[in-house]
Amino acid sequence: MAITIETKKSFEEVIIYNETYTVDFSDEKLLEYEKEAMKWEQIAEDEQANRSLTENIQLVKEAFVVFFNEKIADEIYNNSGKSSMVCTNIAMQLFKVFKERMAEFEDKKLKEYLEEDDEETVSE
Repeated sequence: MAITIETKKSFEEVIIYNETYTVDFSDEKLLEYEKEAMKWEQIAEDEQANRSLTENIQLVKEAFVVFFNEKIADEIYNNSGKSSMVCTNIAMQLFKVFKERMAEFEDKKLKEYLEEDDEETVSE
């Protein structure tokens, strides 16, 4: 009898302005998302950050490029009514998807580790 191995997708589909986009969760992309997320967290913590509108636009477009590509970044920015404030909200939701996926993976690893620990305790 064959054993079924539980698998997860290495991507997540998100809908932004009625368009479906794919967020890639390959190892390479996860490293990029993590780096970009750290950049955003540093900016959020920096109370002295007095960014210009041009810098805000560049920041959100860079986030979209990391998650998708330059064409899609421009598409989302244009569909937002060219609002960096709206795009910031979209980018934050994308980072939330990334963090939830990472937390889900970490929770599963911890659960599996604890189950292995329980089995060892029972067999002693």
